Amino acid sequence: MTYQIASYSPIHKQEVMDIFKSNCPKYFSMKEFAEFEQYLDSLADENFLIIKCNDTILGCGGHYVNHDKKCIGIAWVMFKRYQLRLSNFLRLSQLFFETIIEKIKSHQLII
Repeated sequence: MTYQIASYSPIHKQEVMDIFKSNCPKYFSMKEFAEFEQYLDSLADENFLIIKCNDTILGCGGHYVNHDKKCIGIAWVMFKRYQLRLSNFLRLSQLFFETIIEKIKSHQLII
């Protein structure tokens, strides 16, 4: 399988919202749905990523940087439930988190 990682764009919104729903209620509550949608509409930037295979988005998430508070956090990382076998999920999640970590390092935030 070949995976592509790219920055989120509003054209991805429906698929990303479907990924959120696939993780309810086990990992997220539908009470968080509006908060996630608001994040996508107003806060998601080049640090919020999607990962896809064959034009299907399998996961999303990213990080944020607060230079004033000198902190970095992880934002809304999730994968579509029941879409991947364990071995593929482990490979995919490792690749995805390695990409996020490299992007975090590029900020060179001094704490």
